[in-house]
Amino acid sequence: MDGKNDRFYIQKKSPQTYTFVNIIYFIGKKYTRVPFFYVPINVKLSLCLNFWIQKGNSMKSLVKVTCTAFILTSLMAACNEQTTSTKQEETNHKVEAATQSKKSKEMSEEERLEKGILLYGQSSKGGYYGATVENAKYEKADKTGYITARITINNVREDQKTIDLSEIKYSVKDEKTGKTYKGQAMPMYEDKFKTVPAGYSLTFEVSFMMEKPPKDLNNMYLYMDSKVDPFTDTHWKLDNLVSK
Repeated sequence: MDGKNDRFYIQKKSPQTYTFVNIIYFIGKKYTRVPFFYVPINVKLSLCLNFWIQKGNSMKSLVKVTCTAFILTSLMAACNEQTTSTKQEETNHKVEAATQSKKSKEMSEEERLEKGILLYGQSSKGGYYGATVENAKYEKADKTGYITARITINNVREDQKTIDLSEIKYSVKDEKTGKTYKGQAMPMYEDKFKTVPAGYSLTFEVSFMMEKPPKDLNNMYLYMDSKVDPFTDTHWKLDNLVSK
């Protein structure tokens, strides 16, 4: 202090140049607790402006960095919009494909009903009988196959008279080969089987024996035949016939 050579030397730091990447890293690390990518654009620009003003950079550099930030943000927004549009188009294509597939199934069901083909649980109603095939199963013993169908017949006569179910004949036809197998009704009570009151129904089993059963059981159809109340072309497709 007292000597001529005693001097205070104050070293002035040269201004540091900050790039846009430095700013993003610094602000994201110091001022936010979430990734800087998720910070809204207005907050990003505000933080960048404040940071540059505090660091004393020139207006020219500030404008340059601000423009760079705006361009990058616009590009990211455009990419996100394009990705969203592509996903939306893919979703629309999937929905259209599913709708067309559903329409095709509905049309095939229409055609099936036009041909008189019914499925399990579907009924055919005439003047005497309301007939339903509930289900069917297949069993094999030695080289002989047996189809057992569970059938419900309802008395739908309007004159309130009884019906005799013993007059109905049953057969299973292999539509692929054209071979027919005759069925035998197996009611639990013979007397009730022949005198079903009006408004009542009876459920029983019908057995079909096949001496040389086919390997393919996907083309089996059950037919009913009656002299008093013909079933015309109505028949039931026997699905899920699996050998046990």
